[in-house]
Amino acid sequence: MKKCIRKILFSIIVLGIAIISPNVHAASATITASAATVYVGDSASFTVTVNGAAWDVYVTGAVSGSIVGYNADGINQTTPQSFALNTATPGVYTASISGSVTEQDSDESTPVGGSATITVIERPAPPPVTPAPVTPTVPTTPTTPTNPNPGGTTNENTNINNADSNANNNTTVTNPEEKNPTVEKEQPKEPKPLDITKFEILGYDIKFKNDVTNYELKIDKNLKKLYLVIEGNEITVEGNGIVDITNKDKIVVKIKNSEQEVDYTINLKKQALGAVVQTEDRGNIFMATTIIFGWSTIILAIFLVKDITKYKKTKQEQSL
Repeated sequence: MKKCIRKILFSIIVLGIAIISPNVHAASATITASAATVYVGDSASFTVTVNGAAWDVYVTGAVSGSIVGYNADGINQTTPQSFALNTATPGVYTASISGSVTEQDSDESTPVGGSATITVIERPAPPPVTPAPVTPTVPTTPTTPTNPNPGGTTNENTNINNADSNANNNTTVTNPEEKNPTVEKEQPKEPKPLDITKFEILGYDIKFKNDVTNYELKIDKNLKKLYLVIEGNEITVEGNGIVDITNKDKIVVKIKNSEQEVDYTINLKKQALGAVVQTEDRGNIFMATTIIFGWSTIILAIFLVKDITKYKKTKQEQSL
């Protein structure tokens, strides 16, 4: 029975290696874009990354070139190369890869393919600058001094007049109806709402609502820029157009009118969502794995039947 158990364990290990090994050092080639959308004149590029022991990859379309080489030790290595895109003219530019990559410890090459796209758009005109209101200045009227002693009156008369004037100034007439005036409190005024007619991120659907200020957006971890299109009536926007998201986990867009300012936050969830093209044929791998699993099961069953038969035979001989 110990031999039987060892054979079972050995078959399981062989099966595990057969299933895992096709994906450990799989040769591959990928092409990615530095950004989905850029302005005219901005820098943009396509990056081709090759993984294999030997490679013969060609780039065509919006950019062209080739990546040809091999590893001297015959093992897989990763080789990236970037191709700059001319963004002088608006348009949609697509670059594709073709060719083959050879896996280490293998003489057979695997065909590769894939593509990536960059959209170049015109830079939007800056919003008009609203001049600040000018407050008119009211000129002050100079006060003409009065003659304290007109007509040559004596100092005595002047003192008497001053005394009468002070007495009149110190006299206060109280209106009984004004003892407890009723003051109506002014109700706070609601600020003018933001008139936003469009809030979009090219290539994504965030389902924007004026009263919702926080959003979550899943993007490719290799994406470096996003293009925001925000429009409205009598509003000013900070953060519109192309936004650099390198090393950022959120975007804050400030939108304001004459009475209020609102911050809209877009939290970025960076994941591996890019168009990565694996060169191995997954259908063939699945078929090969199924065949190996089937043969391993048959072999395991043969060993089990043989050992069980031998064990029964030994028992019968011992009983005799």
